[in-house]
Amino acid sequence: RWAYAFSAEIEDDELGKMRASGSLAGSDYSVTLERPDVTLTPKLRAILRPDLAAFFNDLKVEVKPDGSCELRSDFFRDSESGVAAFRATARFDDVTIAYRDWPLKIEGLKGVIDYQDGRFRGRDLTAHVESGRLRFDVDVDLTAGGLHRFHLVVQVAKTSERDEGMQRNAILAAFAALRDGGAEVELIL
Repeated sequence: RWAYAFSAEIEDDELGKMRASGSLAGSDYSVTLERPDVTLTPKLRAILRPDLAAFFNDLKVEVKPDGSCELRSDFFRDSESGVAAFRATARFDDVTIAYRDWPLKIEGLKGVIDYQDGRFRGRDLTAHVESGRLRFDVDVDLTAGGLHRFHLVVQVAKTSERDEGMQRNAILAAFAALRDGGAEVELIL
């Protein structure tokens, strides 16, 4: 089905280090980029959709020394609709994430987050927030106006009797701060 196929290792000051592979045939194409990290240089941010660029401007990602973070991006033409499409998958192991002015960091994040069609989706993610260990699912819908709709299902593991209500209150306070910053949040505990 494919007329041409390619594979390459890329190392560029602006784009970083990545592996590229793909196939072409007429107007159909499929290109995959794989990076050993999720650092977005100014040049990479410039090619993102405006809503994604705004989202990543507010996101801070730190990989711990023994941790890892990998990004896989796929660019392709949908064979049914003929429309160009993009999807990405990020794999995290011992990563810290901070977003905008959110008062708490998500630390020790492990799991996979996918992106396609303006939606981030994470399933069975684990992390620590303050002293609480969390398992959660998350959906984040990006809109053209910059308002991000979060849907989050959280399970909190208490480590002692003193933790009763502390993690829940901290999470609610953090999401209230997100909401006040322009995001609509639905929280299910």
